[in-house]
Amino acid sequence: MFNFFADIVNNYINCIEYKTVPSKILSYEASDDPVYNGYRSAVESTSKEDALMGFAVWEPPHGHYKMFKYPWKNYVKVSGALRHCAFMVMALHGCILSEIQAPAEKRHVFRIELQRVGSEGAKVLRDLGNKLKKMEKLGREDLLHEVHEATEELQQKIDKKSYILVNSESWEIGNHPRDEEGDHPQGLFNMDEERKFLEHKSLSEAELDLRSVEVPQNWGIGNLTSGNNPAVPAAISLENVSKTYESASALSLTTFTSLLIEFVARLQNLVDSFEELGEKANFVDPPEQQEPVAVPSDGFWTRLLNCLKFWD
Repeated sequence: MFNFFADIVNNYINCIEYKTVPSKILSYEASDDPVYNGYRSAVESTSKEDALMGFAVWEPPHGHYKMFKYPWKNYVKVSGALRHCAFMVMALHGCILSEIQAPAEKRHVFRIELQRVGSEGAKVLRDLGNKLKKMEKLGREDLLHEVHEATEELQQKIDKKSYILVNSESWEIGNHPRDEEGDHPQGLFNMDEERKFLEHKSLSEAELDLRSVEVPQNWGIGNLTSGNNPAVPAAISLENVSKTYESASALSLTTFTSLLIEFVARLQNLVDSFEELGEKANFVDPPEQQEPVAVPSDGFWTRLLNCLKFWD
């Protein structure tokens, strides 16, 4: 699944989108899309695992499985943890399939951090897959160190550039709604807290002009009129529609980054499940932890026989 995960992150960063979403994907049927089929097979593997589990428990000890009560259930546990991660991959792919997309310039701000989290997350999946094939335990090093470090960098970047992910107009001084009596602003802040908030108002508003974002023609602005959608007031203006789209497009980027961070969090359960499997199934130690085999030195009689063979 690591290939599909990396492809999804790279496609999102590079703004590779679907012109039209295949109908088979919309109805969750088998499709020719390799990314879709990749995580779909992981999500739907439960019945196949149960069938294999039923056969495996009757297997006599053989080969690498020379032990009674072999921990087959732990293989299923690892698969379940991987499926838990696949749900996040499925949700990330859904961001690419969405009609509302974040503009390229906003994605570019987080490009390096998103790309690193994607590559490091894929590396963890690839390493676990290779170790499972070799039936090899985890090493002493922390397998998740790099991906956790990359995720922390992404979170720090989000903290610094958070104004990109929200509507800046909600930060305008004096733009707070008032209560029914018109005396005090509504919200979670009291007067002292609100004063501190306004004093530390972000200077990034001067750098941001969300009105420059154009509303795509295929977003269906015409469908937002009162004639087609009775839930929308007739007095709605094109400017309001544009603001709505700007806010929604920014939130789509927020959704993608949040799902990516959640995927990394779920990797911990996958690594823990694999480590438990390695211990119970007696996987071999990694090469760097294996003790070197002592080569016995040749004794007197061995040297004598070698000498006689030489003269023969």
